[in-house]
Amino acid sequence: MPNTLHSFIGCRLLQRFLDRQRNAALLMVPTIYYEFSQAQLRLGSYESCDKTFFRHYRDKIHEHCLVAVKTHCHNISNLKVIFAIICSIVLEVPCGLTAAMAACLCMEIQDYALNEENLVASSRYWMHAIVISVMSLICWVHKASVLYRYVNQVISRRAKEAPHLNPPLMQSYKIGHGHVTWNKPTLFFEDWEMRFGLWKHFKDAQPITGNKA
Repeated sequence: MPNTLHSFIGCRLLQRFLDRQRNAALLMVPTIYYEFSQAQLRLGSYESCDKTFFRHYRDKIHEHCLVAVKTHCHNISNLKVIFAIICSIVLEVPCGLTAAMAACLCMEIQDYALNEENLVASSRYWMHAIVISVMSLICWVHKASVLYRYVNQVISRRAKEAPHLNPPLMQSYKIGHGHVTWNKPTLFFEDWEMRFGLWKHFKDAQPITGNKA
């Protein structure tokens, strides 16, 4: 949608449709979900039809969310509602399919934030902060220890070298002396590392909520 308000409303409606566990109020502000965070988020239980729904519509959801990000990344409210959509997918049907779906979308958002030339700095920072928040949520939901170690490494490097790439999202940023503002590879996610972490977890872990991952 080219209109920012129309896109926001459409995304909000999609989030409300997905949010059966009523987590919306807890997903308004992107944050980092650490391994021992006492978040009040509620996980859904799911049936095979729920996974079938996402298998059928994942490409459309991926495509439209990515278009919304690229078109409206200059607006912090629009990015926050897209963040809430991705998180709702992870929370409502907590399985390998939705974890991979969310991680894939986040990697494309990161790629856009890194490589698109005509972006203001704050938009880049917002997108990177949203990506790491979703990645940490995937780890938190699935107790994915191998992936957690990798995500925490990136979080820690950013905290020391580029805190503006971590949550919270801010309207303006004051970059400290010595903070990294170029695309230093160790401050961002490697696709193969993410894929390995997800594969390792769902290969070894027992399914959660009594369902097949």
